[in-house]
Amino acid sequence: MFVENVAFEPVPDYARVQSDVLREVRSRLLREPSLAAALDSAFVAIERRQPAVATFIAHDLAGIDAPTAQGVAYFLAMTVVLSFEESFGRRLGCVDLADLRDALERLLADGELRATGNAGRFYSEDALALGQPAIIKLLRAEFDVAIGTLPRNAESERDAADLTEQLETFYQTLLVLTLTLTHAVAPASDRTS
Repeated sequence: MFVENVAFEPVPDYARVQSDVLREVRSRLLREPSLAAALDSAFVAIERRQPAVATFIAHDLAGIDAPTAQGVAYFLAMTVVLSFEESFGRRLGCVDLADLRDALERLLADGELRATGNAGRFYSEDALALGQPAIIKLLRAEFDVAIGTLPRNAESERDAADLTEQLETFYQTLLVLTLTLTHAVAPASDRTS
């Protein structure tokens, strides 16, 4: 089996978000009578518990022009954060902006390492998907649907291309968020009460 070098360490089993938790968080949000109100309420709670994460998300959401695309990005960001919180509770440490910058730098370094490797170019997303398969699968599926629903006629082709680029940029934001939160999870205590 060939193993390619990566610039970040593998996701430990104790920090893996399970697909059933992710599905439940997603379903719970979508069952809310007002999804916008549920997302805003979740965001306010995240601002208290993870202020750097909230700042990071808000900053990058501001770069998306279309309200529908911004809504998809907002929903996915909240789903990711809430899934980590529900999965790990107090084991999820509070991250700061330096943690987010470090994750971004690791993903950029990994992309550079993969671009110069003998095995060819692979996306860092694939390496992260090995450790967080449920999250990456959800993000890929939701972004494919969102990009597929963008208008595709002569007048809107440029707008669709701009929105696609903005969504792809936010996708990178979600990868940074996933990597950062993964490394903020502490191992389960071996002590019994």
